[in-house]
Amino acid sequence: MPERGSPPSKRGSIVEIATLFVDWVQESEGHKNSGPWIEAIQRITGNSKGDSWCASFVTFVLDIAYQGKNPLARSASCTAVYRDAQ
Repeated sequence: MPERGSPPSKRGSIVEIATLFVDWVQESEGHKNSGPWIEAIQRITGNSKGDSWCASFVTFVLDIAYQGKNPLARSASCTAVYRDAQ
């Protein structure tokens, strides 16, 4: 995989970034896979409201950690993210 950005300064920084969003990124009550932040994250990977968003969140966090130069392609597919990471 070609390098597209410098790695975060420390290994834990990716988890720290994800943790910052724990209180903000939540599904709306009674609505699976939707909510203001979730829908914004879904749009990053071309998803629609109601689509799964777990892999989208991973690529969102990596975009922040790598300052827009994420080494993995943006994807809503866990399988695609996994394959790209190998």
